[in-house]
Amino acid sequence: MMSTVGTLTQPQFAVLEVLAHLGPLKMCEIAGKLLMSGANVTGVVDRLEKKGLVKRVTEAEDRRMFHIHLTEAGRRLIAEVFPVHAKKIEKLTSALSVHEKLELTRLLKKLGKSIQLQDSM
Repeated sequence: MMSTVGTLTQPQFAVLEVLAHLGPLKMCEIAGKLLMSGANVTGVVDRLEKKGLVKRVTEAEDRRMFHIHLTEAGRRLIAEVFPVHAKKIEKLTSALSVHEKLELTRLLKKLGKSIQLQDSM
């Protein structure tokens, strides 16, 4: 069973979060940032678009390319649910020292890079 954040599935939340923090991105950029397959990102974005939370915007210089943008409804929703998510993360990591949290962050980034390298092979 997939966990949820508010009314969103975990992958939907992740896509909204990355767009909120980094701004409009191409589908492949979202996939890379979230370590998700392109097909998975497409499905998640399709569902978010149906909910009116994101929109595809075609590039003027190459109409085959597009970026995914948060809509105003998407911005409002992520602003509403992100603090709840952040509190959950803080609670989960409360047993760790500051040094341990930094080490955990470093190790997770290293693991993410390793996963990206494996996926590109």
